[in-house]
Amino acid sequence: MNVKTPLSAFILCTAISAPFCSAWAESSAPTEMSCKEFINLNPKAMSPVAFWALNKDIDFKGGDFIDMNQIDTLYIPKITRQCKTNPNMKVVDAVKNAG
Repeated sequence: MNVKTPLSAFILCTAISAPFCSAWAESSAPTEMSCKEFINLNPKAMSPVAFWALNKDIDFKGGDFIDMNQIDTLYIPKITRQCKTNPNMKVVDAVKNAG
């Protein structure tokens, strides 16, 4: 079997699909999510977005992090209030203001 044929096919498939993968990855990250989009989320989906935003740039000693219970009870209401006040704000900025 010729090694060049599967390798060429792999390179061709990768080259064709790469732009689609990068576009999906950029649009699925909550970095650019607006507060309006956050408010319109299913309430069950708010917690993972808030968890990511709260723990994204914070390095606690010993690998600690803000847990989901604190996010659900303390931060989601604060972030929601911030987002309702300014729906065009990014969620990341609302998290910074709520914290």
